[in-house]
Amino acid sequence: MQPTTHSQHYKLFATKIIKDLERKARIKMNGKKLHLVNEKNDGIAQLIREYEGVAKWINTKKADNPAKYTPILKRIKSEAIGMMIRCNEVNENQLKSLRLTKEDIFFETELRELLADWVELETDESLIAREGLRKVAIGGELMDYSRLSKLYAEYDQHCDDEKKHLKNNFQLPSDEEKYDENGDEIIYPIEESMDQSLVQVCTNGFILTYQPTHSLKDCINRKIELRKSITDEKRILSEKKSMPQNLCYYLLYDEVYKLNPGSEQFPQREEDFELHLVEDNDKIIKRVRGLSKYNLKIMIGIICKINNEHYESDITVANNLKKKMNRQSNKMSIQDKIELIQLGKSEGLTNKEISKQLGKGFGLRTVERYSK
Repeated sequence: MQPTTHSQHYKLFATKIIKDLERKARIKMNGKKLHLVNEKNDGIAQLIREYEGVAKWINTKKADNPAKYTPILKRIKSEAIGMMIRCNEVNENQLKSLRLTKEDIFFETELRELLADWVELETDESLIAREGLRKVAIGGELMDYSRLSKLYAEYDQHCDDEKKHLKNNFQLPSDEEKYDENGDEIIYPIEESMDQSLVQVCTNGFILTYQPTHSLKDCINRKIELRKSITDEKRILSEKKSMPQNLCYYLLYDEVYKLNPGSEQFPQREEDFELHLVEDNDKIIKRVRGLSKYNLKIMIGIICKINNEHYESDITVANNLKKKMNRQSNKMSIQDKIELIQLGKSEGLTNKEISKQLGKGFGLRTVERYSK
């Protein structure tokens, strides 16, 4: 990876940088092993339920605009991968439920690390990118997760309520009813019912059919509504956070409210607060490394744009020089080409860098041939 300071006179392209990092990630993932566990992760289990709910919603065409929900599936997978990486543990069944492979985890792990390394390096306070990020962040704001937290809290409460309802509705079979005289477990047949209001629940290996109470029905219906609301809210927040101004604001600042001298203890007016925006490099690095792959790619695009705008005049000069050299390269003698290549070698450039800077007429094989 060539940092901005080493390539400031040349235009940076986010797509090229990302493709190069993807290539390196595929190389780094070779020979890696995945730690598989039997125990399922509760957080990932929740994401699987969310994934399956959205997938079913799309497949049954109940969604008003199915294409709008497809990115949600990618986001859920990305969240699950991030959780697996942090825990350093993977359950194979959960992988299959999310339609993921071990190779997906290896690749995502290495790529996310390389993307974060690039962004962390380029956002150093000594580089021009940091000042550019400050300018972008002027129109940004912190995300408000309070509504999402309330939805999760209510969902968890309804999960607890559902368990209580189920416990009160069922009388589990006794040991005598579970096993026959030979000690083998009795398998009870499942009877189909024409009553659509009947619910079948698997408890300790037994399929129990029952008529749910009104309160239990309400609880289940509300859980379905909350799951959809949580999905929609996470989508809205994700889209809002990925906006360049909000993403830069998130990386650079905390909102710290401080009472002005003479204000009342609990001020009601906005002007009674003073907003302080303080950059903390340790926090910035931590936030960079906590970004999703999607947002890290957005950050690379933002940094490339800042670099290209800041060095616009230098880039123009370099491009014009490159064009001029390309026109003249066909007229150069072999000796002239050798001298240019040797000049590049004396400056410590690699054959690939010399080939890239000299352009047409100086292919990598040509440079390699005359650099010896």
